Amino acid sequence: SLGGVVPWSNRIVSAALSNFTPAIRFGVVADSHVDILGHNGWRMGAISELGLEMTVSAMNDAGLDFVLVPGDLLLDGEWENLEVAKKLLDGLSAPYYIISGNHDYRPADSSRLRSGFSYLTTPEFIEVFKAHGYSAGGPRYWSCRLASGLRLIGLDGCLPQATRGWGGLLDENQLMWLTEQLDTSNEPIIVMVHHCLLHWGKDGSSQAGRWNSLENSPRVRSLLSHYQEKIVMVISGHRHIGLHHRVIEGVTYFVVPSINSYPMRYTLFNLEQDRIRWTTPAVQVGEEFHNEALKGLLRTPWFSALDSSSRKLLLQFYENNSDREGCV
Repeated sequence: SLGGVVPWSNRIVSAALSNFTPAIRFGVVADSHVDILGHNGWRMGAISELGLEMTVSAMNDAGLDFVLVPGDLLLDGEWENLEVAKKLLDGLSAPYYIISGNHDYRPADSSRLRSGFSYLTTPEFIEVFKAHGYSAGGPRYWSCRLASGLRLIGLDGCLPQATRGWGGLLDENQLMWLTEQLDTSNEPIIVMVHHCLLHWGKDGSSQAGRWNSLENSPRVRSLLSHYQEKIVMVISGHRHIGLHHRVIEGVTYFVVPSINSYPMRYTLFNLEQDRIRWTTPAVQVGEEFHNEALKGLLRTPWFSALDSSSRKLLLQFYENNSDREGCV
């Protein structure tokens, strides 16, 4: 069953969803990091294909209206990984919509290039997925209206020329375009962006943490709050933690888990007449791989350097089991 309730206080959202019977059901597949030559560590590269395959199968069984893919489909922008990942996504029975993450194009840092792989550019990523949000020859961001009456907006804060870090920024052109979209739309809106729009946990206390969210997140949140009566939710991946949510100035923000790193979950949402419901089932790859993913996470520098009590608290933050089916 789907848990987690966020009552509708937004006028346009509430009015629109009151007409949606039955509820709109959709899924989110985040941070799959497909790698056909991968190995298992804190990211589970060796089973990345299997993880995506099993997630697609589960979503087909769920009978969804659409699926969102908020970036980092690939390990590092490899054509060979893209071919495998797209074939799996094309197996979805529901239409899917995708936005690029910071791992979905050729890395500017040449040390991340591997022999035996060829690499794609962002325009090539757009061309491959032009039927899934993007328009042919269009920009890195997009907007489309669904048959259900919802509007999806896909944003891209990636920095393809950056040689270090994993941060992002929405430039002035994209902010102007977003303002126009928000201003002219009369439909309830779901915003999808790979990078987070707020810090989760203690993200803001270090440079590495700050790279998890857009550099100009406060400005973007301020813009969104101005149109809060139209916005259903904002969905991000990138952070590789269990689902967390927060309501800020009338806008509901979700960060959703990766299917490729502990706790290895996908997300299902119900949009009902008076609420959002969600659940985050485990990817069905076998308990042994979930245990391996946990061990890989605990071996990372940001865990292994901690004392046992701090490590336990950080693991609770990563799992966030109290929000697995939501808690408002």
